[in-house]
Amino acid sequence: NFPINIGAMDTPEGRILAETLAELINERSGVTVGTHYFKTREELDKAVSAERLQMTIEDTSDSLQALNAAVSSDSEKNFETVKELYKAKKMVWLKPFSFIGKDANGNETITASVITIKSLSQFPALPRVIGKLAKVINNEALKEMIQEINSNEKTKRVAKNFLVRESLI
Repeated sequence: NFPINIGAMDTPEGRILAETLAELINERSGVTVGTHYFKTREELDKAVSAERLQMTIEDTSDSLQALNAAVSSDSEKNFETVKELYKAKKMVWLKPFSFIGKDANGNETITASVITIKSLSQFPALPRVIGKLAKVINNEALKEMIQEINSNEKTKRVAKNFLVRESLI
């Protein structure tokens, strides 16, 4: 088990975001980070509830739907709503990534790292470190990294190369 375990959905986007985050945290802080991927939202939520994950990669629409909350067409409103609802889960939404996604209904979604309050108190510098990454992962950067993975590049290598290119490590 690692001091920080990051959970994400088992998709190219989830994998590259989790690996990039893990590599950045490890390189900048020396903390060993594990990454875990889930086929269903229910499995991810169970791992969070069981305290097997300290961080997750989440988007506003999926998170609101998992909480049986209404999804608005206003992505900023959704972000504020989900931030408030996650307080009950003892989790904090950090600065969102700079890309905008779309849900099944065509609504814009915001994706961010979500961290447990306990981990935030153990690693208070994480929001600042993660904030630097959030600024540089925009739609174009995400698309390029996913294309590299789809052309059989290893996800960890793509993540590390991106962080080096962006002078984050």
